[in-house]
Amino acid sequence: TGCTLASPTGCGIVYALFRMSNGKLLVPGERGLVGASASAEAGAAPLEAAAWRLIEVEGSWSRGGWVQLRHVLSGAFLRLVPPPHPLQWTFSVDGQPASHASLFQLECDKPPCDGSAPVHLRVHPDATGARLNYRGDDLVRGHGNAPPWAPAPRLPSTRIAMQTISLSGLAAD
Repeated sequence: TGCTLASPTGCGIVYALFRMSNGKLLVPGERGLVGASASAEAGAAPLEAAAWRLIEVEGSWSRGGWVQLRHVLSGAFLRLVPPPHPLQWTFSVDGQPASHASLFQLECDKPPCDGSAPVHLRVHPDATGARLNYRGDDLVRGHGNAPPWAPAPRLPSTRIAMQTISLSGLAAD
């Protein structure tokens, strides 16, 4: 990639933090389940514990292309656990990307995305087309806010504050 801490200038790798409406950051927790549970206070945890690398798979992330999100600290990929699995509609991390359930589109209210405005994280339609939805407490799910459970459409609870971080910013923490 040409990206090193000794020479971070011009590094094309994009890292991001995703802050849910409870003010907490999206992170993997116990058993790999993902929630909105990391304190966003400066110095509460290292940035790499809450940072995700955006890996472009098809098109540019800033223009609605498909990306994989790789957790910086664990190296695992974000994915939706689709129905009919017992943990259906949860988000987890896995060491290998899981086909379409690990492909996300960053939907911005006003494209192109620049990493400073709210986004909606949409799972590839061949998996479910759901959006990551903050459900209260520290819970995030892929379904809407009321039964019957179905893929979450764009809702106020699917808006996520996104902040991009440079390699040097990540390393400085």
